Amino acid sequence: MVEFVHPHTGVTYRAGQTADGRSLSHELLTRANTFVTDVWQPAASAARATPFDPDARGALEAADRKLEAYTDVISDLRLLRNAVDRAED
Repeated sequence: MVEFVHPHTGVTYRAGQTADGRSLSHELLTRANTFVTDVWQPAASAARATPFDPDARGALEAADRKLEAYTDVISDLRLLRNAVDRAED
């Protein structure tokens, strides 16, 4: 099981790993966590430390755009899962 907590909204997403170790959702949340730790958090810290530095602000804005791309894909997978689950009715 992996959890991803969106740093802006606090929304928690969870995904379990499949028996074959190939869960797309698990991989996506793992990558999102790595991105937040390695890119977003340092950019947010730098922007807080130097709020008038245009380079720090630009780096945070770029990180926010990529973070939202992760969130978009997570939402897409959730919608796809919902559609597949309905097909079983």
